[in-house]
Amino acid sequence: GDLLWEKDLTAEGNQTALDVIEVEDGGYLMVGFTDDTASGEDDILLTRLDDNGDITWTKTFGQANSDDRGKAVVEIADGFVLTGFTENPEGSDNDIITIKVDKQGELLWERTISGPEAEEAMSITATSDDGVAIAGFQGNSNDILITKYHINGDSLWTSLRDNIGLGDQASQIREMEDGSFLVTGFTEMSVFNSDAFVARVDAEGREEWFSTPGPDATSDQAVSVEPT
Repeated sequence: GDLLWEKDLTAEGNQTALDVIEVEDGGYLMVGFTDDTASGEDDILLTRLDDNGDITWTKTFGQANSDDRGKAVVEIADGFVLTGFTENPEGSDNDIITIKVDKQGELLWERTISGPEAEEAMSITATSDDGVAIAGFQGNSNDILITKYHINGDSLWTSLRDNIGLGDQASQIREMEDGSFLVTGFTEMSVFNSDAFVARVDAEGREEWFSTPGPDATSDQAVSVEPT
């Protein structure tokens, strides 16, 4: 197709966008991170654009003297929810951070998942009950993590899949019509080989099936999945 517009969103420091969505009432919402902070550490960057790509508003979120990055964002009935990671203030590991804002980007609530090891969110999907579900990983050996939040920020459940010492990572999650979820990413079959996986969990996070459709002799990863 023909190029309609292209924008260079120049600002102080370095900015990186990691996800962008089209907004129902027009325009786009972009999430990522910026190092334009007093400490030089990264802050989550959330930018709303109009239909022409011009900036409507920009918001930043983050702790002082820590790296914070937004990885994915989704629109829900009364605002937007983004997820990513924040550096744990008591150590060098990352925690999952999830932030809900209203249509003008004002903070409504913020939640973190913090354990003894690293956690990071990679994907978020809106759910039919106006909540969100998040997929990523937890632990230095990377166990698959899926968690669901109510629209008011209450944690409804968290599901972990431990591959007994080997690494796994979820890269995307999508809700099915019946309220269950499809998840994809990669799972390590050995220290030398990883396979793409597709899994289905029910509406409460219980695994229904887990499939590795890739060839055994090669390493592969899946980054996206969509229900059909």
